[in-house]
Amino acid sequence: MAYYSYVLRSLKNGILYKGSTENIEQRLKSHNSGMMNFTSKHLPWELVLVEEFTFTFL
Repeated sequence: MAYYSYVLRSLKNGILYKGSTENIEQRLKSHNSGMMNFTSKHLPWELVLVEEFTFTFL
């Protein structure tokens, strides 16, 4: 299954935020809708970097 590491930049003040998710589109919507505690204070956000990776259990 594919996962994504991402970096967001606040258009309000330029703060960067990093995270990971299985669904990058939904995650960006969650951040921009104010559903996340930290990012809700720095709306709106833009996606500046996405890296796809696979995660396997050993």
